[in-house]
Amino acid sequence: MILNELGTTASSFWKEIPEHFSHVYLDEYVVMPNHIHGILILDYADVGPCHGMALQGNGINKFSKPVKNSVSVIVNQYKSTIKRWCNKNGYDSFQWQSRFYDKIIWNENSIDDVRDYIRMNPRKLEVDELNK
Repeated sequence: MILNELGTTASSFWKEIPEHFSHVYLDEYVVMPNHIHGILILDYADVGPCHGMALQGNGINKFSKPVKNSVSVIVNQYKSTIKRWCNKNGYDSFQWQSRFYDKIIWNENSIDDVRDYIRMNPRKLEVDELNK
């Protein structure tokens, strides 16, 4: 991926995530035109467990307040920081994909597969429906 100023900034801010969330370590990642693929390694030993924002109640999912140090909060902070930078630097039409998808990686084989997927993702850009 050849990054423009916005892409370089997005990459730089991604690398800063552990400075803001001390329980996060970064692994493979790639910045795409309107999204990023990346592996966050979370060590909750010092901050306690964090399980996102959905709660179960009476058989239906309900949303709670964002949980400090959760993946949802980390991604939200990252995406909003980039969007604020864009608005101040002439990229005010930039928009992230509206959602994010997370997946727990359970073992070494899985993490190698995800790393390969991330590395290969820029080659799929031409057929990405969200990039048109």
